[in-house]
Amino acid sequence: MRLYVSTEEFLSSSGGGIIAEGDIFKSLTDAQLDVDALTFSRISAKGFHSLSRAQQELVRQAICAQAVFRSEYGEMLDSPLSSYGINGVNMGFDTGSRLITQNGVKTLPRIYAILQRSGLTYRGIR
Repeated sequence: MRLYVSTEEFLSSSGGGIIAEGDIFKSLTDAQLDVDALTFSRISAKGFHSLSRAQQELVRQAICAQAVFRSEYGEMLDSPLSSYGINGVNMGFDTGSRLITQNGVKTLPRIYAILQRSGLTYRGIR
């Protein structure tokens, strides 16, 4: 799989240190798959280089943001538990009100908003 965002581009855009260097390729790959699902596979179908420069930049921003989001919260998002308790201390996860779920992908509203600006998430008929 050819990545739309290189490791170097990710490090320069995110400031580095957020994701361990050995995990960046996998994080970018997973984030790219998420973004492709959020855009109904339009990017892979059309070809990344067929997108306008503005769309390419928005997709890159969304992939970088999704990679960071997944690295920070991925384990919690993939957990089948919504709450748990130990010795009288209870903890609950309310991800439904703060996340957008589209095609099985969970993301933040601000990341989805980036993709919406690209026009690639449009659900209507053209």
